[in-house]
Amino acid sequence: MVTNTTILYKQYQNKVFSQAKETHEEVVLAMKNFNYGEVIVEMQAIQSSDIVGEVLFQQAKRALNLILNDLMEATRHKAITIGNDIPREKK
Repeated sequence: MVTNTTILYKQYQNKVFSQAKETHEEVVLAMKNFNYGEVIVEMQAIQSSDIVGEVLFQQAKRALNLILNDLMEATRHKAITIGNDIPREKK
């Protein structure tokens, strides 16, 4: 038997999940745009929301770690390339 409370709970649950998912997508977009101030704000909002938010927070942390590792690797490769392109003085 479906009660009004059950219907209300499901509507609330869907709304919370939808909002948390949208916030997670905003976090990933901010990460890709190197907008780390926005990342912090959005991740704090996700983490403080609820259990679903905590799961999405952990996913966002993993995504942030991957993006930062990619950035560090790209920076390392650029530094090596620049170092190889610098003319050296002969003694």
